[in-house]
Formats: sequence, C-alpha cells, structure tokens
Amino acid sequence: MRVGYIKQSEIPLKIIDKIKSFFYIITVKSYNQNVVFMIHTNGKILNNEKNMKRIIRSLFGQIQKNNLDTLVFSECEEIKCIKNKIYEMECIKILDGKELMRYMKFDIFKYILNLQKKHVNQEDIYFLIKKDNKNMNLQFLMKFIKNCRTVNIVTDDISRFKKLQEDLYERENILISVSNNKSKSLRKAKYIFNINMEKNDIEKFKINREAIIVNFNKSIKYNIKTFDGINVNYFKIKVPDEYIEQFEMINENNEFDETKLYESILLQKNEDDLEKIVNDIKKDEIKISKLIGNNGIIDEKEIIRKQLNLI
Repeated sequence: MRVGYIKQSEIPLKIIDKIKSFFYIITVKSYNQNVVFMIHTNGKILNNEKNMKRIIRSLFGQIQKNNLDTLVFSECEEIKCIKNKIYEMECIKILDGKELMRYMKFDIFKYILNLQKKHVNQEDIYFLIKKDNKNMNLQFLMKFIKNCRTVNIVTDDISRFKKLQEDLYERENILISVSNNKSKSLRKAKYIFNINMEKNDIEKFKINREAIIVNFNKSIKYNIKTFDGINVNYFKIKVPDEYIEQFEMINENNEFDETKLYESILLQKNEDDLEKIVNDIKKDEIKISKLIGNNGIIDEKEIIRKQLNLI
C-alpha cells in the first residue's frame, strides 16, 4: 500500500509558484515510502469543470508515476472538491476515516455509554446489515454478543443470519435476534449501528424517534420529520505524540484530519491483518475524543440528554 497525501499549496508568493498555479503544476515531495502532493490551485477550480479536469488529469499522471494505490485528502474546500470528483470515478482507494471507524465499533459504543453512565452488559444493540456479494466478515459481532445484553440483527439476508443464530445457540447457548420487520424491529431501538445500508433502505423502517444511529459505510442523514435522535457519521481521536511527530512533514499547517492520517499509517503497517490492526489500535491507546454528526461535532450534553429521553 502506497499513499499519496494531497493538499493545497500555500498562496503563491514567488514567481515560480505563480507559474505553477497558472499551469496547474503539482509539487511532489517524498515522505518515507509515500508522496505528498501540493496542488497550486490559486482558487480557480471550484465550480469550473474545465479547470477541474485539467488538475485531475495532472494529478492522475503523478499517481501513476509514483505507483500509488491510496489517497488521503486535506480539509481545504478546493481539495475536497477534487476528492469528490475522484470518489465519483471509483478508480482508487480514498481513506476517509471510515475504515478506522469500522475497526472501532465497540469503542464507539462504549464511548456513547460512558457519557450516558451506562454499562454495556445492560444494553441492547441493533445492527443494520444489508446483503452484499463480498461475504462480509462478521467477526466484529462477537465482541458485542459476548458483552451486550442482547444483539439484534436487522437484515434482508435472513438465511445467512438465521444460520449464525442457530450456530451460536447450539455451540454457546447464546441467542441473538434476526429480523427484517420494517414496522417493529427498530421501534424500540436505542442504539443502531448501520453497517452498510443506504439512506433509502433505512427510511423504510419505523425507527425510535430518540435513537442514536451510527453510520459506518457512508455518511447518512436520517431526517424523517418525526425523528429527533442523533446521526453519527464520523469521529475524532486522540493521537499519541509519536504519531503527531510523524505527521509533521505532511501536516505542517494542520491541513489534514489526524484521524485519517492515523488510519493511513495503521493500514500501511497491517493492510489486511484484522487481528494486528485491532491490536495496534489497543497498543497505541487510541481514544475517541468527539463524535461528528450532520452539523459538525455532537455536543456531549446532547448524547446525555438522549439517555434521559430513552429511559
């Protein structure tokens, strides 16, 4: 896995930078085995399709030249604009923090419950899982099954999860719930972890109006009129000082979100080894500092208030 970190160059002050900006030339710097791209946009690509195509064409030339397969984008609005266009092409992996979220599902649940002064073994968790063709690894469920009061799977892949249900009961005398009832299955759910359903899938269900929904695949705004709960689409983490020092060359002016930077280092070390990834997160003592919703950082008091409403 080789990563390209893409950010906007500083406002061009030197003549050479102004020339680069005019011709959309990208400055390239090596970072360990990876590459930092500084794009000289000079504020000229937003809402300009022709300029956008030119910068993307130039960027892809550099990606191929440096044999990269993964990208991390800075938080600058113009760079986000480029990222959205590349997302649409679906031709290269883009790290956006969601993969780290998927590895930290149980941590997110504990973070919410700690704020609400609740215990995991006294709470019920609901998972929304849509049938896919990738044979999703379900190992993550075991942590919840062993610690929560009940685990409830809401899915259109009934046969697969009924088999899981039967196996668990036969082997360990553990019972999980499996359902796809649109009107009843989520009516009392307090905590809903949406693993891979789309917005239009979720809107078919009658959901507890005070529920907390955490989306692990895409950022989704569930905003049915009667819904007064919380949508969680992202998170912030506390990163150890040693990693902040590693980020210094890339993140000179805090252009990048540290969650994505940590995700890129973590996955480069252990790209396809789930056990090592989970162990490294634990070893690095990664802690969640904030949850992010549709309108930015979610106030902790709002999460606590949901607990009071859900009693």
